[in-house]
Amino acid sequence: VSTDTLYPPQEQFALAEALPNARYEILDCPHGHDGFLIETERLGQLISDFRRKTRSDRALRVVSSGSE
Repeated sequence: VSTDTLYPPQEQFALAEALPNARYEILDCPHGHDGFLIETERLGQLISDFRRKTRSDRALRVVSSGSE
């Protein structure tokens, strides 16, 4: 959340950089730390997009490794 002061964006970016298969996204909203509780539709879309891409990437790795 862009306005989160409890877990600032720069700390979240560092966390995403350190975690395998993570993706850094910003939920831009004025609600601070509670933004993820208020902007549920937008957050849900970010999560859905991440899961869809993760499944697609995994399927590509399986197909690629099976063709070698």
